[in-house]
Order: sequence, then C-alpha cells, then structure tokens
Amino acid sequence: MRQVYQGVDAAELLYVQTQFAELCGWLYQDAGDFRSAQFWTDRALEWSHATGVPDLTTFVLAQKSQLAGDMRDGGTAVDRAQAATAQARPETRLGAIAATKAAYGFALMGDKANADRTLDQAHELLSSHNVYFSVASLVCENFLYVFKGAPCGAPIREEVKDLLLRPVAAGSRS
Repeated sequence: MRQVYQGVDAAELLYVQTQFAELCGWLYQDAGDFRSAQFWTDRALEWSHATGVPDLTTFVLAQKSQLAGDMRDGGTAVDRAQAATAQARPETRLGAIAATKAAYGFALMGDKANADRTLDQAHELLSSHNVYFSVASLVCENFLYVFKGAPCGAPIREEVKDLLLRPVAAGSRS
C-alpha cells in the first residue's frame, strides 16, 4: 500500500507500519515467541530509521533492550539501552525508560553497582525535567528478583513493594 503513495502520505504510512511492527514484536515477546519478536522488532528498528523520527528509533531500541532482557541476554540489553539513552532527547522520558532497561541488563549480568548507578541516572533524568513519578514505576517487578535471588513470579515482600512503588511527590527530589 505504501508503494502507491508519495510524500507526506507515504511518510505517515511508514510511521504506522513501524508502529505496527513494534506492536507485533511486543505481542510475540509477551507470547514467549522470541524469534518472531526479534524479527518484528528488527523490522521496526529498520523502518524507524527511514521515518526520520528519532524518538521512534529511541523507543524501538529500548524495546529491543527489553526483549534482550526477557531472553536473559544482559549484555545485549545494556548495549541496546545505552544506544537508546545516547540518542534520547533530553526533554522526553525516553532516556529514563532506556536507563531502566540498561539497569535490568546490568542486573542480569550480576553487576549491581552499574545497575544502581543506572537507576540513579534514570531518576536524575526524570527529576531534572520535572517529571514526578517513581523510577520503580518504569521497572518490571521481575527486576527486583534479580537482586533478591528469588525466582520470577515469587511474591515480593510488601514492605519492599511499598517503598519502591511509592510515587515521588511533586517538588521532591528523593
């Protein structure tokens, strides 16, 4: 369909095509079909470059990081997240989201120091732009299990959940 259109119409269709590919990747990822998820996410990354919309490319790189994390490939998760963080525009949340994905990758590699540093970076990115919500709200609960050594899906201690999921109050930097 995109081949019959030119100009703005073709560019808008490419953008939608890219979003659709990313959605397919996400759906396959959630279904546990990582090979198909990689295929669609790779298409989304390729097409995102062609759209000329840097935020879309940044978002897809962050999603590729999340996919790598789900596949327990910490190194690739960190690489993709760092690429997303490097190109994220400062006024967006994309850098903070990518930083949380990198922290998860570091945690998978057993590198608690870099995971903590990267989570602090995510918090700083959010708070420096007056975006007030907890960094923990960006992080999958499974991230906590990497540090605690509990299997994914195990019940999380309520006091830890309460502490980490507490929203950051407006004006607070803690």
